[in-house]
Amino acid sequence: RYSVAISQNLNRRFQTRVAHEYEQRIYCLHTHYSDVIERMEARARGDSEQLNELHRELDSLRSDNNALKSRVSELKSQNRAGVWSLRRVGTITGKRSASNKGTEFADQYQDEVQRLTRETVTAQEWVITLAELVIGPKREHQSWDEWLTLCLDTLQRRREQQEQEWLKKVGWRSSVQIGPTR
Repeated sequence: RYSVAISQNLNRRFQTRVAHEYEQRIYCLHTHYSDVIERMEARARGDSEQLNELHRELDSLRSDNNALKSRVSELKSQNRAGVWSLRRVGTITGKRSASNKGTEFADQYQDEVQRLTRETVTAQEWVITLAELVIGPKREHQSWDEWLTLCLDTLQRRREQQEQEWLKKVGWRSSVQIGPTR
């Protein structure tokens, strides 16, 4: 009986410790991913503003590029054999290649924004999954902030409850009596 009681006690302690570590991991992951999400959302907002600006620049570069193409074809159709017109065609084609570089840069930037958006969605899915494991699915009337706050409060209460249970097991008393003993 004694060895069975000891093994059951050890088993309970192990399960409590594992549950405590699991909840700590969930709490740490949630705080980490909420920070990641906030940073990514801020970065995505900045990136989207920058992307909109780049799109405007890209549109102006494309219109300039089209105007330059028409001007080059115009100059070629006139077929002037002078040095001045050859120089003019050279500078115009140089401007067009700069416009193409701007287009390539904007495309690369858009790919980066899409990659960051995918990472943000993945982090949000992690946090939602962890919260569902702790307190269950979000109700329709709850906002996301309320739901995640409820999850964090639940984790904190469980941690405090487990600490109190552990302190009771080891025999610690919260109120120490000071005074003469009879």
